[in-house]
Amino acid sequence: MSYRVGSGSADITANVPEIVMLGYGNPGNFVEGVETPLRVRVFYFKNSNGQELIFANFEICFITQILRETILDFLKGLSNSNWRDANVILTAQHTHSAPSGYTHYALYNMPTPGFCQQVLDTLVDGFKEAFASAKENSVAAKVLYKAAEFPPEIPVAYNRSMSAYKRNNEVAGKRLRIEDQNLCVDRTMRALHIVSESGPVGFINWFAVHCTSVMWTNRLISPDNKGYASLEMEQFVRKESGAGNFEAIFAQGNAGDVSPLYQVPKWKRYLPRDVSDDFAKARHNGHLQFEQALKIFKNSGEELSGDIDSEFLYVDMSCQKVDPEFLPKRYKRRNITTSPACLGVAFLKGAENAGIDFFIAYPAILISYIIMWFEIFVTSILNAKMAQAVRKKYKSQAPKAIFVESGARRIWGTRKVVGLVLPGAVDPTIKYFKRLARRNALGKKSWTQQVLPAQVTVMGSLCLVMLPAETSTMAGERIAKYVAKMLKRNGVKHVVLSPYANGYSGYIVTPEEYSAQCYEGGHCVFGRWTLPAWLTVLKGICEEMQKAPDQRSMDRSLRPPTFTNEEISKRSFVAHGY
Repeated sequence: MSYRVGSGSADITANVPEIVMLGYGNPGNFVEGVETPLRVRVFYFKNSNGQELIFANFEICFITQILRETILDFLKGLSNSNWRDANVILTAQHTHSAPSGYTHYALYNMPTPGFCQQVLDTLVDGFKEAFASAKENSVAAKVLYKAAEFPPEIPVAYNRSMSAYKRNNEVAGKRLRIEDQNLCVDRTMRALHIVSESGPVGFINWFAVHCTSVMWTNRLISPDNKGYASLEMEQFVRKESGAGNFEAIFAQGNAGDVSPLYQVPKWKRYLPRDVSDDFAKARHNGHLQFEQALKIFKNSGEELSGDIDSEFLYVDMSCQKVDPEFLPKRYKRRNITTSPACLGVAFLKGAENAGIDFFIAYPAILISYIIMWFEIFVTSILNAKMAQAVRKKYKSQAPKAIFVESGARRIWGTRKVVGLVLPGAVDPTIKYFKRLARRNALGKKSWTQQVLPAQVTVMGSLCLVMLPAETSTMAGERIAKYVAKMLKRNGVKHVVLSPYANGYSGYIVTPEEYSAQCYEGGHCVFGRWTLPAWLTVLKGICEEMQKAPDQRSMDRSLRPPTFTNEEISKRSFVAHGY
């Protein structure tokens, strides 16, 4: 037995009446009740050298900085605590039917509306309870790595942005049809099976599919497909083995462009659809994931052993220089960087039929380009330094039609949100934005997080890569291949990407996918070179991990900004407070 491992879980259902759920960004998607309670599941690992690791998975949309900071403060405050950033992994399974309001950054709290302390406290209290159980229940156990592909005929996952996916160099020349969307995803489920002498302890798997079986018309809290899969597997294994503490995490993979729903042709998306069976669809998709997990559970696997080696680093993604290694040939001699966060009109168009209609989107694109040319023209006359920064921004973000500059705190080129040409009547979120601006409540910090965490953890032959974003299928594939190459000398045979981890910054797509400006590209906030920038960051971490821990030199001084109580109080949650 190479490790001591324990698992625990707790309820994290913040049943706050009329708070909007996080994911779709639709003010009509607010809480009226609970269909199925939400859980946090925690696994505690410790090896013979005393090295510890926490892997936690929350049934929420994504992890936020304040959630992570609060949990780390709790862990560091425990007696004889050795907890630090590097050995704590916090992930979310990305349900779109859980309450929002638990971030300090303004933008993702707009639909809520505002910050809700009750939601944050519920999540933190749930973690504390689950962690205590996991540590108390820890036993000597084997950790087995396993993996298997879904057969192509199983209707579990579909690429929802085929027009972007088809631009990737890896599939160039292939004649991909809309009917092939089930094949244009990562169909491999990867898993850790933890078993002791007395029976199964737990099961963690990673598979890429959005938790959006339940649509934006819903008003009941739900863990969606992965939550139902977890419950079904826990009930089955506990009954079969008598292991009452058995927990099953169904974590996310490269799900950025992956839907549980078959994507019909665009013209059909405007026809009426039956939403009454959304929960049945979610349970069915969860059942398919459970069946695959059970097959893997019964298979043999590769036992992991040895050190738990983990590194964690904050980086400023608003100005990250890109290593030429990750750039196309014609860009290798240029000084390429990311830019401060910007969201495009394609972001407003949404995914899963949850955004604005096309007859609003196209005028919005036109306005964005008019503002771009106006800004370039005016700054070139008035201020050479500013003109250079503006041109750099648009080059980095092109061909995105910029709507919100969350890094620079501007909408359609202006910080004077109150005077925005869009009236508040168009959307409650715009109305709330203007109300905050009148109260001087938008603050002087970026509206989305820009100083972000990257984490790499090695356990024996397995490497976990944690990123604070939604990785597309191909972006995730490129990251995994590169990290596997870099850490081969460390004995790594398997690389598992665990996105939606430790924070949130929108999407990571390939430069080719970005050029299509589908929803994911519009929500890839740091521009066209976001993926190469993250590869640059991971290259630096992997190079350091090839050294002995005491020989590593990583600058860990950078931290995200801290929000004051005064800043947060100005935009606290009020039900329907638009």
